[in-house]
Amino acid sequence: MPGRKWTWWTISLAAFIGTIGGLWAAPSLYAHAVIRDLTSSKADTRMAAWEWLTSPPPGSETERLYHWQPVVEDQLLAHGDDDALLDAVAVLEAHGCFGWEQSQPALMQRVIAALSRAGGDHAIAAAILQSNRVALPQLPSTGDKETMHP
Repeated sequence: MPGRKWTWWTISLAAFIGTIGGLWAAPSLYAHAVIRDLTSSKADTRMAAWEWLTSPPPGSETERLYHWQPVVEDQLLAHGDDDALLDAVAVLEAHGCFGWEQSQPALMQRVIAALSRAGGDHAIAAAILQSNRVALPQLPSTGDKETMHP
């Protein structure tokens, strides 16, 4: 009979650890599912996902978007069609999370292409984004005598 006692303890411990692990992982799994919805072909699904991302979790004042932005950008790069990208620009820009300094350069290029294809005011926005691209920082010239002496 001692073997049965250990079996029940082992099963109970495994169930406890599994429950704790599930509770710990559930929010992250849910967030990834919502982020996948950002690239849905249905506009209402995308908007519901953006609404969840732009609201703070219970007990916090910080919007979820600020925590998940790198994952959001990866999802948009991997699966975002033009409609999803245009929705993303509107939301990210409204929350100060879009631009050459805040977003991945590859995402910026995809967004510019999507805006250009959309035409009209979107094409104008694409041209402005392309012209406002932040250049790489330039180091001061070390050969200039004025910079070598006070």
